[in-house]
Amino acid sequence: PNRKLDSLLGLDNGDGRNQKLYSHKFKIMSIPGYKKVLRFLNDHIFAAPMDEEEFQTITRDEVIRAEKDNEYEVAQQLIQKMNIVEYADRLYLYDGTRYKIGNLKREVAQYLKGQKTHYQDEVIKQIERYAPVVEMNEKGFDIKLQNGILRNGKFIEIDSSEFTPYYIDIPYNTDAEPIAEVDNYLDMLTDRDPDYKNVVLEMLAHPLITNVELKRKLARFSIIIGKGGEGKGTLLEIISHILGKENCSYNSIKRLPDERYAYDIEGKLANLGDDIEDSPITNEEMKMLKNISTCDTVMVRALHKMARNTRLTASLIFTSNHMLKTHEKGDSYKRRVVWCPMFNKPAKQDAEIITKLTTSESLEYWLKLIMDAYSRLNTDKQFTVSEKVNEYTQGYHNDNNSCELWVSDREPAFFIGKRPPEVYNEYEIWALENEGKAQSARTLKNAVESIHGLCNVPKKINGKTARVYDSI
Repeated sequence: PNRKLDSLLGLDNGDGRNQKLYSHKFKIMSIPGYKKVLRFLNDHIFAAPMDEEEFQTITRDEVIRAEKDNEYEVAQQLIQKMNIVEYADRLYLYDGTRYKIGNLKREVAQYLKGQKTHYQDEVIKQIERYAPVVEMNEKGFDIKLQNGILRNGKFIEIDSSEFTPYYIDIPYNTDAEPIAEVDNYLDMLTDRDPDYKNVVLEMLAHPLITNVELKRKLARFSIIIGKGGEGKGTLLEIISHILGKENCSYNSIKRLPDERYAYDIEGKLANLGDDIEDSPITNEEMKMLKNISTCDTVMVRALHKMARNTRLTASLIFTSNHMLKTHEKGDSYKRRVVWCPMFNKPAKQDAEIITKLTTSESLEYWLKLIMDAYSRLNTDKQFTVSEKVNEYTQGYHNDNNSCELWVSDREPAFFIGKRPPEVYNEYEIWALENEGKAQSARTLKNAVESIHGLCNVPKKINGKTARVYDSI
């Protein structure tokens, strides 16, 4: 339970034993079989067991008595009984199996049948005000699977009742049988490239990492690009089936700077943005892409509430039919973005492909493959290197930054001894003729320095000092 439990070891008659067991009951009564726990405490933890009649009195089921002006007391009882906690401005109720965002109004009404609605509404307000708040820590929350939990890179076969907003309704089976449809689909997407296949599976495993520190080391967001009909949208649909739709948000890049849409990403494992429109990524959008991918602090705002600071750990995965231009040309963007080219079309269109790829057997096999990738990420602290992905991503950056393209086509000797304005004039003529637009002198200077390792240094030319490019 998400409440502090007092030690009951060795308590005897006269030590407040009865009251402490009674208090303990309220802290664990939302857990299935809690009376067995109370029996164990009485028989084996206390210095001497209390007599049976006394024990039955303390452990009997509690009747919620709705009376005038006792809304606070009733709210406290319901908080304990349903194990209600607040996380990310949302109330979670424990149903004996999982914490879920329930319909609090309906749940309270079931306990307070026959009471006037204004009494029920006041109880709900008291619950909202006094429910204990759960904060995210650096290690992140567990992810509960059907047969265990993921915690700090490891699978632990245990039925945990600790709070987590993440539940994946698939069992992890290390001996899951291969499914031909899944393997064929991955081969089609990656052109049978084993390194690229690892990259795709690591992209799917990345959302399972909730540890903030590791997520920062593996900071990235993925954009899957194709011309249409290659299965990009199918892949996002598969991801949402694996992770669970309740663990995914579906925002485009354009929506990210809006605090209301950013709030939608909180408490999710992934944000899946399909068919991103052909529009340049603005500075505000780029800032949010960077901040979310590195788990930095961002502002979010729930409806009718004040904006607040938080950190989002969801992985960002987008698809697009276009190479999206950006105003950002720096290394910080290059370190975070990976472009995954998927241009192979299936030999035969199958209207039931998603159904075949998301059967219970297929999902179990998907999870096995993803868990292998999850283990690699946690062990290696880096992604698999794929020449196909790196080549395409670098080609994108060259296309996005005409300065880098122009500088890369020229040897260092071309720049040595020339003044930056002189070099820029030559670049500008080329850019206007070939790109229709030239980028800034600063962007060109950065490209010369980073690609060829040249510096802008002062030198005597014809008796006068001028700044020119030279080797370090």
